[in-house]
Amino acid sequence: MENIKKTLGNINTPMIFKFLFGFVGLLVLATVIMLFMANAGVAGRVNGKSISKKDFEKEVSAQVKYQSEIQKIDLNSGDKKKKLREEIFNQMVDTLIISQNLSTLNVKVTQEEIDKDYEKISNVNGGDTKFQEMISNYYGLTKEEYKTYYLLPKIQKEKMQTQVTTSDEFNSEAKSKAENVLGQIKNGSNFADLAKKYSQDSSTSAKGGDIGWISKGQMVEEFEKQAFSLKVGEVSNIFKTNYGYFIIKVEEKSSDKVHVRQILIKGKSFTEWLDMTKKSCQIEQLVKF
Repeated sequence: MENIKKTLGNINTPMIFKFLFGFVGLLVLATVIMLFMANAGVAGRVNGKSISKKDFEKEVSAQVKYQSEIQKIDLNSGDKKKKLREEIFNQMVDTLIISQNLSTLNVKVTQEEIDKDYEKISNVNGGDTKFQEMISNYYGLTKEEYKTYYLLPKIQKEKMQTQVTTSDEFNSEAKSKAENVLGQIKNGSNFADLAKKYSQDSSTSAKGGDIGWISKGQMVEEFEKQAFSLKVGEVSNIFKTNYGYFIIKVEEKSSDKVHVRQILIKGKSFTEWLDMTKKSCQIEQLVKF
């Protein structure tokens, strides 16, 4: 017992604390280094999925070059460059959120759709050869890379917009309102009066929903299909387009035209869906604007 006491008594207490503090310091340093390495090359994350810093800076450089040389915008004045960086980061966040929710709304993009979109865009920009030179010059991308990094997300967003604005799941309130209006029409209420009261198309609601005479090719496919299949005086059931829920009434018909009134009940916009989805996402910004 005496030997144990002597041994303990010989231990230098300050040395123990120095050792402990040194060990803790090494742990902290190691943690900092690990975090730095984990974030190296990362501009941000969405639900743990990284946004490449290289891709971010490449997109910023491409936009700076395009806006400076083609649009003649001076990005050196004020905080324009900072705002551009922030805008590009937010766009990349949105793209990642959309890609993470494709399966939720059963959105798929085929290679044929991408190729058709490329053909349409390249034709507007002087043809395939000239357009390839343009994307190589401003974006440093090949034709196939442009399809992957630009056209695929673009089409995904467009198809997601369609699904969101026409999905009953996300627009149950609007659908219920449209059903209520249709019920009033079936019970004898005047179509024009209901259009003035409920229709959310600002250009026609004040006129009792009167959009005038339309020809084939003027309206979206589903609207046109309904309008030309109804008889004079008939009212359609509720149908959906990208704009929302419609109820229409045919007032007059000729051999190739039809005079229509409409009631439009808008569903959620894509922006509303995106803002709502963002609230449930874990978004990290690691790059400076």
